[in-house]
Amino acid sequence: MSTGLPENHLLYVGPILIGALFSYFCLGAYVVQLSQYLLNPVDNERRVIHVLVALVALAEIGGVIVMSENAWRVLCQADFDPTLVFVLSNWSVSSPMFFGFVALLVQCFFAWKIWSLAKNWLRFVLPGVIVALSLLQFSACIALTVQFAQIRRDSSKWGLLQKTVILQRAGSLACDALITASMVRMARIFLWKYKMETDLRATQKLLNGLIINTLENGLITTLFVALNLAFYLWHPTDYLNQAFQQAVGRLYANVLMASLNGRVRRQQQRAHVSVIRSESKDVHGPSNGRKNILKWFKTSHKAEEVELEDEAEPRVVKDTPSPPEV
Repeated sequence: MSTGLPENHLLYVGPILIGALFSYFCLGAYVVQLSQYLLNPVDNERRVIHVLVALVALAEIGGVIVMSENAWRVLCQADFDPTLVFVLSNWSVSSPMFFGFVALLVQCFFAWKIWSLAKNWLRFVLPGVIVALSLLQFSACIALTVQFAQIRRDSSKWGLLQKTVILQRAGSLACDALITASMVRMARIFLWKYKMETDLRATQKLLNGLIINTLENGLITTLFVALNLAFYLWHPTDYLNQAFQQAVGRLYANVLMASLNGRVRRQQQRAHVSVIRSESKDVHGPSNGRKNILKWFKTSHKAEEVELEDEAEPRVVKDTPSPPEV
């Protein structure tokens, strides 16, 4: 490594390496989920969903190109010219635009899901606030692009952009936290209600999986964005937060595809549950909830007890003459 680098050069080079590796890992997972979505189409899929997936894929391609070029510049070319660590390429200016656009698309998608599930005044208030926060963080990304170009892509002057960076990441964090809280709340209200009303174990397993999937997807993005903001506030003048920032777009894309692919799995599980219900009706007749199942269980249990008692007692045949005594 050239001696022209600063003493704390590991805080510049190390996070770029870690962020690039994690970003490629998320990219591989995204490609797998995208192929699964394309190979298992959902019946009567809305055209807007196809447009959404296409836009996210295009933004991800652009984001990966910019990230790869930046990693090559800092990790390889900076050995020969240490100033390249601080003065980034022209491509790096568009980096906030790519991950901000992906975040906007994914957050608006979840706002639509909340709008379709919520009731009363929450149906309009929650999606409206989520869209407003998402537009706020995307506007801050546009401002970052302009301001970063104005300081000629010199990362040593990042202190001049601190307010805009904090606004962008705080807005994204607030939006993701609201989405997570809303989805988990509605999952507890609706899904647990249907879970208590159903009798089949397969249906309960399906609802449990849906609740866990909703919780995990929301917590992943919220935790990741929170760490991104925390590390920036801790070290605002170096690249330490880039270990998280470079993979934000790939993470949002993975959460979107996991949510879309989850519908295919739930559709298959619902078909399996309907088959089980139809077979249960054919065998035991029409059911009337838990009471009929409990009644059937008690009846069958008593029948088994009678059979066991009959097997234990010796059978006596009536009207049969006994052998003569000798």
